[in-house]
Amino acid sequence: MTQIEQPKKPRVSSEDAKRVLIDSVIELFQTIPTSEITTRRISEHAGFDTKTIFRNFETLEGLYVAALRDLEIHLIRDDPVTQYAPLPSTQIYLEFYAWLVHAGLPIEKLAAGKEFSDTLRDRSYERLGMSEELSDRAKQAFLNLGVSFVHSQVDFLPGQPNMFPKNSIDDTAILLDAILKHMPDFAEELGWED
Repeated sequence: MTQIEQPKKPRVSSEDAKRVLIDSVIELFQTIPTSEITTRRISEHAGFDTKTIFRNFETLEGLYVAALRDLEIHLIRDDPVTQYAPLPSTQIYLEFYAWLVHAGLPIEKLAAGKEFSDTLRDRSYERLGMSEELSDRAKQAFLNLGVSFVHSQVDFLPGQPNMFPKNSIDDTAILLDAILKHMPDFAEELGWED
């Protein structure tokens, strides 16, 4: 009696495996509770065994950081929505970043590179319609105010109770818009135009 040979799985390159694993983490992040994202769940979703994660990223933390870097690449592209639709790039990036912070990953490992930060800052200036005559100091001050607001939102992951009363987020957006319209006056009054 001859033994029937099982067909061998085609060998996947390391780069292809990394791509599939990163996509799997981000897809799972959008579809299941974060508490259910485990090494086994990621590897099953990707179609690999768990060893593939550690062979390509050494640690689960390494995979998460690689996924964050991948989201940054999507975020600085011109496309308003990533391949991970329906969440807009900014929203999924912030939610993923917040999850990693709450999961205890060291901030220094999550810190974005200068190119990403500069691109995001410049694009933010453009999207906010900040006038060219406004000094970098004034632009950065306003941007910091907006980022502080975003950080306050990031602390509340989906499923957690929202501490903000009804309409407060909309009111904050209206207030930030009003401040932005008057930034040239504020900057002049504060001496930030030098």
